[in-house]
Amino acid sequence: GIGSDKRIGHSFLYPGVGYGGSCFPKDISALRQLASKIDCDTSLIDAVEEVNQKQKGLMAKKVLTYFGEQTVGKKVAIWGLSFKPDTDDMRQAPSLNLIKELLKAGIELHLFDPIAMESAKRVVPDHPQLFWSDNEIDAATGADAIVLMTEWKQFRLIDMEDVIKHMRGVAFFDGRNQYCPKDMKEKGFDYEGIGTSTKKSYAISR
Repeated sequence: GIGSDKRIGHSFLYPGVGYGGSCFPKDISALRQLASKIDCDTSLIDAVEEVNQKQKGLMAKKVLTYFGEQTVGKKVAIWGLSFKPDTDDMRQAPSLNLIKELLKAGIELHLFDPIAMESAKRVVPDHPQLFWSDNEIDAATGADAIVLMTEWKQFRLIDMEDVIKHMRGVAFFDGRNQYCPKDMKEKGFDYEGIGTSTKKSYAISR
């Protein structure tokens, strides 16, 4: 039923790592404040906010589960920083949560976004484990894992067989379910998207 509504249907209903930006988070907050003034229950809206916060932490959880206790010194490439494609808007972007949690675990991060690099540099503090990359391949070179956070079109078109040749490991975490799991596994990746288990047994060595 929801999918048949063009306003909220197949053009917008995609799995992901949580919403960000300036509009929807602000609208949710405003609705909750308005409801509290008139003593109206907001359990549904509260649940939306709660689920979104959990979703923003999902990719960090997946990466840390994959590496187990061997996180210090690992290198992870993050593809996409803005909260959605075709913008440089970093307001409440899910990538910020991921960056914070992975740095805390001692992981070296190499970041790339097609247009949001300057915006990201203004909100992401300098850190000795954090590096800014020139392109996707630069970020992926020597990486133990890649995490896709924003579904930029150019990421869909990249030659993944070439990408894996530049990597040290084979892990790929798809925060937007942009790739076909079967295809990625055939190319040699330990692939994990949204809605898949973090309890799998992986062969990390390569």
